[in-house]
Amino acid sequence: MKRLSTAFAIALATTAATAQTSGPAAIIRQQPEGILHDNYARSSYYFYTSYSSETGVYHGIDLWSTSRYVEGNDGCVYLYNPYSQLPTRSWLKLDPAGNGKFVAHLPQVIREGVGYDDNGNETTTIYYAFPVKEYELEDGALFCKADTLADGTVRSELNFVLRNDSLIMTDDYYIGLMNSEMKWTGYADTDIKVGRVDYKPNTLPQTAALQDYKLAYQTRAGGNEQKIVKVAFADDGKVYLLNPYNNSKAEVIVGSYDGAKTVSFPTKQYLGADWATTHHLFFMARGYERIGQQINYGDWYKSLQMTVDADRKTLTAQPNSVMIINAGDSLQYALSYYFDPTLTRFEDLALTPPAPVIDEAQCQAYSAEAGYGFVSFFLSRYDASDNFLNNAKYYYRLYADDEAHPFTFTSDSYTNVSQPMTDVPVTFADYIDFFTYTLQGNDREMERSVNIYDGSVARWGVQAVYKGGDTENLSPIAWWNVPTGINAVQSPSKTVVRTEYYDLSGRRLSRCGHGLNIKVTVFSDGTKAVAKLQGE
Repeated sequence: MKRLSTAFAIALATTAATAQTSGPAAIIRQQPEGILHDNYARSSYYFYTSYSSETGVYHGIDLWSTSRYVEGNDGCVYLYNPYSQLPTRSWLKLDPAGNGKFVAHLPQVIREGVGYDDNGNETTTIYYAFPVKEYELEDGALFCKADTLADGTVRSELNFVLRNDSLIMTDDYYIGLMNSEMKWTGYADTDIKVGRVDYKPNTLPQTAALQDYKLAYQTRAGGNEQKIVKVAFADDGKVYLLNPYNNSKAEVIVGSYDGAKTVSFPTKQYLGADWATTHHLFFMARGYERIGQQINYGDWYKSLQMTVDADRKTLTAQPNSVMIINAGDSLQYALSYYFDPTLTRFEDLALTPPAPVIDEAQCQAYSAEAGYGFVSFFLSRYDASDNFLNNAKYYYRLYADDEAHPFTFTSDSYTNVSQPMTDVPVTFADYIDFFTYTLQGNDREMERSVNIYDGSVARWGVQAVYKGGDTENLSPIAWWNVPTGINAVQSPSKTVVRTEYYDLSGRRLSRCGHGLNIKVTVFSDGTKAVAKLQGE
C-alpha cells in the first residue's frame, strides 16, 4: 500500500506541474463558456460507501438523472456533477483527443470540503476525481481503489466519446472521489451515458382553473396516506393533474374526460426534468397484487382509468392499480407510489386542530455541553370531526415559559430561517433545526421536532394553527416541563451562528444522515460544540 500511495503522490505532483497547459488549476465552479447542452438524461453504474453506516457499500444503476455538459469554446468538453450520488456542483474537464474522442486527465480537483475533527478544530479536505477499479475484500465486500499498472505507475486517464449529441464514457474504470492521501472517499461512477431527451413535457393552459383535491392512497408498506393535489377540468374535455409529488405547475399529467363517468390518464407521460429530485420524471401506472408484505406487479397500463361521479367531486382508480411517478418510461424506477388512488374535491373549511401531544420520550433538555436541546411532538392530521387538515394551511407555534406571544425563530440561532418566523409550516424541515418524521402504521398523526438553544426556559409550549377558510384557528397549548435540574441552566450569552453535520470521513451532509454523525454547533463568539449523533 505504501508503493501505491507513493505512485498516487507522483501522479498528483505531475498533474500539478502540467496544470497550466493541460488541466484546471482549481475547482471549476462557473459554467464554462461554450454551447450548453442542458436538461439531458444520464445513466451510470455507481458505488456509494456510507462511512456513517454499518451496511458498507451501496451500488446500483442510476437511470434518467438530470445532466448537462458544455462544448467549450476552447475545444474541451465539461461534464457537470460527474458523480450521480454526490452533487459536487462543479465541472469535470475533458480534453480533445481527435475524432470526437475526449480524455479526462486526472487527478482533477473536483470538490473542497470544510469539516471538523472530534475536537471541533476546522479542517479542509481537497477531493480529486481519479480513476479507480472495483475490488472485492476478503469478507466479500466491494471496494474501489486506484489501479497500479505493470510499470508501477497508476492509471490517470479516463476516455469519453462525443457522438450523435451524446457524451459516453468508454472505459471500464470508475471515476472515483479521492483525497490526497490516496483514500477512496466512497463515491464512484462508471458506464456514464449522457444524451438528449426527445420527449416534450405537457403544459398547463393559463385558463385551467385548478382546484384542491384530496388524494387518498395506500403506501408501498401498506399504510394509508392523504395529501392535497391540484386538479382542473377544462371545457375541452381535458383533465389536468399536477404531479402529486410536488404540485408543480411545470409537471403536468393530462387526461381525457368522456363527459359522463370516466377519466383516462395515458401513461408514459413525460413530466419534465426535475432538478430537485435530479431525475427526469414520467407518469406511469400498472396493476398489482399485495400478498402479505410482498407486492407482485402486473403489466404496465396504457392508461389509468378513473371513474367519476356525476358532479366530478370524486375520481376512483380501477381496483388494484398503482400510480407511479417514475424516472424513465420503461423500467420501474419509482420516486413515489400511490396504490389504489382516490381523488376527492377538497373543501377549504375553517377547522380547529386538536392540541399537539408532547413526545416526552423524544424530548431533550438544553445541554450546555451539546449547545442545544429539542422538543418533539405529534400533530393530528384530522380535526375532532374527522375532517382532513390540509398541510398547506397547517402550522405550529412554540411558547417559552409564560410568554403571551409565540416564540420567534430568527437567523441568529436557526440556520435556514431567513426572516423572523413564529408560525412554522408543518411541512418545513431542514434536518438541521427542524425535523419531520413519517410514522409507519400511523396515518392519523405526524411527528415534528425542533431544536432549542435557550437553557433558561423551564417549560416549552406547542400550539397547532390552522388557516383554512380564511380563518386562523388555534388549538390548546400542550406543555413540556423541562426535567428538574436542567431548569437552573442559564441561557448562554452567545448565540448559535450555524449548525452543521458531517460524516466520520469529514464530508459535510445536508442533514443528519444514517448511522453515526458529527454535529457541530458554531457560536457567535467563535467557539464550537461538537457532538456525535446516531441518525436513523
